[in-house]
Amino acid sequence: MKSILLTTLALAGSAWAQSAYEESISGDLSDDASAPTLITSSQTTITVGFTTSEEGLDRDIFTIEVPTGFELSGIILDDYNSNYPENLGFVGFSSGAVLDADPVLPTANGLLGWYLPDESNVGQDLFLEMGEAGAGAIGYDAPLPAGPYTFWAQETSDSNDEWVISIVLTPVGTNCVADVNGNGNVDFSDLVQLLSAFGPCASCVEDLDQSGSVDFNDLVNMLSFWGPC
Repeated sequence: MKSILLTTLALAGSAWAQSAYEESISGDLSDDASAPTLITSSQTTITVGFTTSEEGLDRDIFTIEVPTGFELSGIILDDYNSNYPENLGFVGFSSGAVLDADPVLPTANGLLGWYLPDESNVGQDLFLEMGEAGAGAIGYDAPLPAGPYTFWAQETSDSNDEWVISIVLTPVGTNCVADVNGNGNVDFSDLVQLLSAFGPCASCVEDLDQSGSVDFNDLVNMLSFWGPC
């Protein structure tokens, strides 16, 4: 159910979410593991759009900061378009302000997790699967604590790809904050309640990130906690 909802809502995501970085506007992301592009944002959903091509010849490496009081709780593939529909891209990340892996070799040693997405993964939250410790990766239990994290994406063949990834941050200790009706599950009834409150909202329970408005960030946060809590 969660993946179906995410796939549907990802189509509307570009209209609702404010991109923290769009490569076509702000310039190429770094390809240097020791000097990644630092992306700053006041949003709790950090959306990054970029392109990769030709088996790592155009790789992209960037760092985001999870502030104190928040956790990293989701990595959603909002969009992925390739020359070949079944082509696999690569995305991985490590802790720290530089990439703790060598993308030139390439190797996953030092990464917390990684994944090989294709177009069928659009709309999915890849965070839990990335933490299952693919070959060479450290692995992790979600969510991840405050601090810097550095992401690395690249192509695995001679294709050209367009990516949009949203990194979801949530307040610490709020595993059940998305259960807005208090029934012990984050489910369709919570989703309906959140959507009915969309817009400016002062101190309402549906404003999960306490921004003063129920918006796309709250929607993504809710979906990242889908299921029993």
